[in-house]
Amino acid sequence: IHGHLAEGREALERTLAAGSPEPSALRARALNGVGILAGEQGDFDASREALEASLETARAADAPDTISAALTNLGNLAFFRGELDAARELYAEGIDHFASLEDIRGQALAKENLGLLELTAGDIPKAVRWLTEARDLAREAGVNHEIAAASRSLAAALIELGETERARKLLDESLALSREIGEP
Repeated sequence: IHGHLAEGREALERTLAAGSPEPSALRARALNGVGILAGEQGDFDASREALEASLETARAADAPDTISAALTNLGNLAFFRGELDAARELYAEGIDHFASLEDIRGQALAKENLGLLELTAGDIPKAVRWLTEARDLAREAGVNHEIAAASRSLAAALIELGETERARKLLDESLALSREIGEP
């Protein structure tokens, strides 16, 4: 949230190097974290490698929460590469995993990503549907960071539909929440 990407990634990589290479839920989560941070830094090859290792490790360690997260994060990488069909499949599998775990926050994240994909693909009604679900789930989960992100994304779709007043309200909410949590 505060932009300390390099520090977080370095700490996780040091911990992984010092720890046991045996599959464990903790190792899978750490690899997922490295993948996320590497992607945020634009190091997409390292991100993909870490996320694929996270998914493999999570499956070996029977860590379904990290399986869900890794699938969604691999979907993000496919989306960034313009592989929309692959991204849709990964997001859908991630959503199903999160739903089986009754993980509301995870479902919100994956549905927001899918909504952004549909917005990029030009299917605005589908984007609004996914992004509305994401925002509602984020509110249900009570995670301000996710509420702010989903509200911004939904606002972008609503602007495409010409619903600027509704979009403005969502952006006001997003800005207030982002300021509250100190998100740059």
